[in-house]
Amino acid sequence: MGRDGDWLLERLECLGVERDAIVYLSCALGHAITTVAADGDNAITLFSGANTAMSEAQLTQWLAPIGAGDWLVMQNETAHQLHVA
Repeated sequence: MGRDGDWLLERLECLGVERDAIVYLSCALGHAITTVAADGDNAITLFSGANTAMSEAQLTQWLAPIGAGDWLVMQNETAHQLHVA
């Protein structure tokens, strides 16, 4: 979670997500800005932020307690998806 993600964390807690497994990084959350032209063409500008700030070693450590029946949700823009899978 990026340092500016408290609003998101509060929403996740309201949905029953436990806070103890969430790690804060020193950078901002990642985000995307989509612009659409009048003819329907679009362009997406990405700021990777926390989505790519984690290392494979950090991910391995964070995922160690995950087991059968647990869920992992990742954005498509996150780093190391193959490693996590």
